Amino acid sequence: MPYKFDEREVQLEANDTDVNIKLPNGQVISIQFRIESPSIDVILPFAGYVTNWIDDMNPAREGTDNTLIADQIVISLPPNVLEQD
Repeated sequence: MPYKFDEREVQLEANDTDVNIKLPNGQVISIQFRIESPSIDVILPFAGYVTNWIDDMNPAREGTDNTLIADQIVISLPPNVLEQD
């Protein structure tokens, strides 16, 4: 039987928003949607290993080290994410 993940969907408006995920141990991971320079910022309560992946879990940069230690990750988004459907 395939593993089934729980899934939650959060609909964001075109304004700065923080979504906080409380882990079972009480620590919080904050996912911040920013519109001035569109991005998703992920703030971890600890420094952890961050690995860059693309299509089907392949390393993002072949032949280079794609694992870093970080407690904040910033993902730039294209400007069209602010357009309303």
